[in-house]
Order: sequence, then structure tokens, then C-alpha cells
Amino acid sequence: MSSQLLFGILSGKLAPGEKLLRVRNLARHLKIHGNTMLAVYLDLAQCGWMHGQTGSGVFVRRLALPSAGDGLDELARGWLAEVGPE
Repeated sequence: MSSQLLFGILSGKLAPGEKLLRVRNLARHLKIHGNTMLAVYLDLAQCGWMHGQTGSGVFVRRLALPSAGDGLDELARGWLAEVGPE
């Protein structure tokens, strides 16, 4: 699940600043347990891909990544420069 959200962010399908569905709503839509969805959101937030604003929701972070049209190598280099290896 987290890889699908991450791909959405990297591909631009989920735009920077876009508000994501609430954990409970997305879990219900995907027919998975809410705790599983919460773990996905927390993992992506901890890695810097999204952030929560108390009372407002969860949003895709604005990252300075090259566009997918720049090629996979550029995309990977931009990603590593922005979030760095663990």
C-alpha cells in the first residue's frame, strides 16, 4: 500500500499540497483495517513524503523533485537528494 501511494507522489498523480483521504475513509474504501492504513500514513510521514496538520488533514509534502518526464535516473537522483538514504 505504501508503495502505491509513494508511486502516486513520485509520478505526480498525487500533487504536492494535495489533501489525502482520512485514514478511516481510505481504509474503508480499500477494505483494509484502519490500523494498517494508519501505519502506512505514519511510515510515509516519517520518511518525509506527507505531513499532517492537526484539524486539517494529511497532505502530500512539497518536494523539489524532477518531473517523471526527466527520466527515471533523474527522478531517483532527485529523490535521493531530497530525502537522502537511510
